[in-house]
Amino acid sequence: MLEPPTHQPSTDPAAAWRLILDRLHGRIDETTLELWLEPLHAVAHQDDTLLLAGPPHLVRWARDRCTPLLTEVAQSCRVAGAIAWIEASAGELAAAPPTRHAGDRRSSATPPAWATIPGQAGAAGDRRMAEPAEPEALQVGDPIDPELTFETFVIGHSNRLAHGAALQVAELPATVFNPLLICGPPGTGKTHLLHAIANYVAQTAPHLHVHLCTSEGFVNDFTGALRNRRIGDFKDHLRGADVLLVDDVQFLAGKDKTEEEFFHTFNALERSGAQLVLTSDQPPHELGTLSERLRDRFASGLVVEVERPDDALRRIYVARRAAQELETPAERANLSHLADRVTDGIRTLEGAILSTIAYRSLTGRELDQALVDDVVRRLYPAKKAKGARERPTIRKVQDVVCAAFELDHDTLVGPGRAAAVSWPRQIAMYLARTHTEASLPAIARAFNRRDHTTVMHAVSRVTEQIDRDPTLHSQVAGLVDKLR
Repeated sequence: MLEPPTHQPSTDPAAAWRLILDRLHGRIDETTLELWLEPLHAVAHQDDTLLLAGPPHLVRWARDRCTPLLTEVAQSCRVAGAIAWIEASAGELAAAPPTRHAGDRRSSATPPAWATIPGQAGAAGDRRMAEPAEPEALQVGDPIDPELTFETFVIGHSNRLAHGAALQVAELPATVFNPLLICGPPGTGKTHLLHAIANYVAQTAPHLHVHLCTSEGFVNDFTGALRNRRIGDFKDHLRGADVLLVDDVQFLAGKDKTEEEFFHTFNALERSGAQLVLTSDQPPHELGTLSERLRDRFASGLVVEVERPDDALRRIYVARRAAQELETPAERANLSHLADRVTDGIRTLEGAILSTIAYRSLTGRELDQALVDDVVRRLYPAKKAKGARERPTIRKVQDVVCAAFELDHDTLVGPGRAAAVSWPRQIAMYLARTHTEASLPAIARAFNRRDHTTVMHAVSRVTEQIDRDPTLHSQVAGLVDKLR
């Protein structure tokens, strides 16, 4: 029987960690690497275990999301067989050797006295030890989208006040507007502003613990913590946040236990001086299905509304996306007509842009005025007649793909990775992105994926294959016809 290879790690934990960081380039996005992993310190390397230390908010975030990947990389480059974690104070970390720069050769073979790996003498009573936890119990919150920043947010009359309030909160957390509630119709940039705040704080004040989630994510994480008997860890994580950002709080309604937990979390964070930023589709006084005490809390700070984008904002947005996606001035000019034809939110406008580009790719047609008119007529009529066809739902997309590939729904949205399942799943994600009004996170949830970057990868891959394969062109076009 073959035995697994043993690791022969360096006695220098800093060198081992530098090698792991080098191997991570290309496997995760550079923003995550720079903001969340490079600031960590490797402080001990004993019994084939590499001990990583950092401020509590960094350790919790990296431990809950990156332990499996870091362990895999450590094993593949033969520097360690396991990863362990410990939270450290600023003073303790100041004495530990940095691992950010490959040129730093200071040895750390002798670990600090406080750097004790779990399972060794004295570790059991150390309350700071952060052993790898069960992912479903502690993987709370949503990842921050590095593309959704204040720089990429298009400002117009309809959202200028909300943008200004969000920027001030990001610059001075818990100082100016607290809580801040941004309300308005779907697709008007509320989620973008939440991520922009998170990105800004993460870059300018990395010592702060930022927690971002949807209300649905809060519900799922709360019920998961109850199920796994980790409610204490859940509360510690949420109430240890310096900045809490929650999207679509209206969906907390009707869930009594969750509403109560959120109410107590809100109060605890307010008492601790944390910044709270919330979004909803309506102002607090119109959220009648929520408890009165929550509505009162939401209305206790600044409430700003965002409206559907005006003509100028839509034109700016389409011009920016055209510059990103199209090469010729003629195609960009033709795409600009969408700004006058699709007058709903930015999300709907983005769907129109993606649909137009997809139709060009699927049909081989030139992106001219006729193609734009065709897309708008099929999918975005200015006024729908009574009984007119609505845009397909994600479930409709899934059903069409399941029928085409002879799969059942549970298999399509399940964890299977075989090509016979993963390829239809990617096509379904592509169609959901280009032919429904659903956001990336909503599509990810519909396919039981925690991270919407999976959807982004699927859209990119299918788009690339469609451009290369005429047969796939016609197959996907046939699926599009069945969605109508």
